[in-house]
Amino acid sequence: MQRSGQALLESLLVILITGVVLFGVLQIAVMYTGREILQHAASRGARARSVGFNRWMVEKTVNAAAIPNSGMTLTEELLELQSLPSLGDDPTPGDAFRRAFRRRPRADARARMERELVPLYLAAENRARAGFILNYVEWERGSFAITESPSMFGSGVLRLGVSQQFPLQMPFAPFFFPFVPVDENGERRILIEAEAVAGEHSGLYLAPREL
Repeated sequence: MQRSGQALLESLLVILITGVVLFGVLQIAVMYTGREILQHAASRGARARSVGFNRWMVEKTVNAAAIPNSGMTLTEELLELQSLPSLGDDPTPGDAFRRAFRRRPRADARARMERELVPLYLAAENRARAGFILNYVEWERGSFAITESPSMFGSGVLRLGVSQQFPLQMPFAPFFFPFVPVDENGERRILIEAEAVAGEHSGLYLAPREL
């Protein structure tokens, strides 16, 4: 009995350590993906700025490109679609597994609606209208920040940076990120940043003005 109890304790210890390592690796992978999405958002923002769009349009462009990093939607139409079960009504684990593997990769109703709302969001004239059309938890919280500065390559080149207070939501994240600050909601967040450089060629076809 003593040996079997010791074996059980050792097994539990191995399972715990394996779980911590597994979720830690998953969290790092999620952060890496978030960083790639942020890089895409910075590139889209730099492109928008380089052709002469103002800061409000750049902000909308960055937000739209960073939707995968933006958390749950707050848009009423999308919330209704989000609540629909994608694998049927209350399937058993086995049925859900089989249905998931039979499904063909395609945009669901929410993704199709999202694609229709993004152009309307980009065309919104002010923040109130834009927030009514499309909004997400991380946008509302103000997790994204945009900075603009001249490039080290000289005049005619701009450098646009995008940063985000990225939430660490995987279990056991405190084991891997013990010194990451906790926000007012008790969520651990880590700063991730991306930067893009683009040629500022709007002066070739737009009259100089204050943006």
